Amino acid sequence: RSAVIQNQSTVDALLGKTMMEVNPGFENTQMFKELSNAMINREEKQFESEFVFPNGSSGVFDIHVQPSAEGLFIISNDISERKKAERALLEYNERYEILSRATNDTILDWDIENDIETWNHGIQTIFGYTERQIKSSKTWWKAKIHPNDFNRVSTEIENTFKKKKSNWTSHYQYLCADGTYKHVLNRAYIIYHDQQPVRMIAAMQDVTEQKEFERNITAIARELSELIENANTPIFGTDRNGYINEWNKVTIELTGYSKNEVYGRKISQFIKFMPAGDSLKLRKYIDNAEPNIEMKVEKGLGFIAKEV
Repeated sequence: RSAVIQNQSTVDALLGKTMMEVNPGFENTQMFKELSNAMINREEKQFESEFVFPNGSSGVFDIHVQPSAEGLFIISNDISERKKAERALLEYNERYEILSRATNDTILDWDIENDIETWNHGIQTIFGYTERQIKSSKTWWKAKIHPNDFNRVSTEIENTFKKKKSNWTSHYQYLCADGTYKHVLNRAYIIYHDQQPVRMIAAMQDVTEQKEFERNITAIARELSELIENANTPIFGTDRNGYINEWNKVTIELTGYSKNEVYGRKISQFIKFMPAGDSLKLRKYIDNAEPNIEMKVEKGLGFIAKEV
């Protein structure tokens, strides 16, 4: 059966035929030369050989040859898929080497099967660890994750492996050699074999400055919002389309309208226009935030506006 599969033929087509008859041109292949030498020298051989079939397809075979009284006893194993995987892994390793040298990120190559970690220069230049401090085990990497993030990150990785996902992305804090923490964005690619994760390549990007900037912006926005809310004068605001998005306490007291009543509505809905004939023109001014109108507040009515 294996001979039928490997020769891409049938039993009837193979029985009583020589290899040259089954595969025209076989005598010109490297495999034929190896077999001929084994026959002539009556020696045992083992070799790998790529073979191109008459239909143009090809395969790689692991050949074991043992001389016998009748000729040669041959065991052929199709290792095409294994060789494809090896070539793919070699290409991936080459790309990894180029990436790890070219990037400023910290690159972690985790051999999951053997529980071995390999790091590029980033673990030293970004996090400050020396080669002596780096230990090749997953517990070393995971032990440096901030306690507040550890369980979440561990669960994310476990779920990624269970669902056989090829990509995993996460934010967490990572311990530096000096005892401080950096915020990192981790993007990883996972390789599977027989449905099991065997390797993970992760790029850890230092996003500490970005996080600090976001925190500062949030703090400024919060402080500004508190100033507006507690100001002793009416302050309200709209977006570029004229929809209300700010309405402080004094504005509530003066107009009688709560935030829930006004948020998301046009400011022009809360304005009485004087004279009435200028209504459409003044609405256009207000909704486009043009500063050529004068308004005063009347409780229960909202704003009274006129052109200036």
